[in-house]
Amino acid sequence: MKQAISILILTLVATLGCAAFPAKRTPKLDKPRVARELRDAPAIRLVVNDRTDQPKKTAKSLERSRKQFPYLATAAEHTLDPDYTIELSVEHNLYPNGVNEFAFYSMLIIPAITTAEVNVRATVTGEDGRVLGTVGSIGKCKRVGQLHLLLALPVTAPLWSHVNNKMWTNSFRDVFIQAAELIAEDQKVATGPRDVSATRTPSS
Repeated sequence: MKQAISILILTLVATLGCAAFPAKRTPKLDKPRVARELRDAPAIRLVVNDRTDQPKKTAKSLERSRKQFPYLATAAEHTLDPDYTIELSVEHNLYPNGVNEFAFYSMLIIPAITTAEVNVRATVTGEDGRVLGTVGSIGKCKRVGQLHLLLALPVTAPLWSHVNNKMWTNSFRDVFIQAAELIAEDQKVATGPRDVSATRTPSS
């Protein structure tokens, strides 16, 4: 009976009575907050390989992020004859802290700490199949579960939701900024410097 009560309390506190804190994000692209302007509006095929167990979270975060980037406005998985293809790989992992076993036996008087991690990687290829590069972003946040935090549920639950959503959205955003850099550099190479000698009027 005591074990059942312990498990019940642990479950309630671990899922509801918690505090959330943003952790390290790699890379942290606060500037620029917008992607580099592209010389032309390319046709982009956007492929998402969702390896998480939260497909709805992935879809919502992807949509929130891509709205910030005009070059992705018409990007879709079934784009015909794309100029570029961005293939995303999305993973989500939870890493318990080493003291969590002691937290369980202490009925969460000792706090249990879990780190949530979102890993988004993108491979960008040109229309001829050339791989322009692979970029990535890893977002993390920590969740602390403790018995007394159950009393602060009205505050901690929205806080966790906000921090978690921001972590997901920023991970996609950082990848799209880097992908735009790769595309912009490729457009620059393809176009090349303008030959001003061809338009220069010869002197008499």
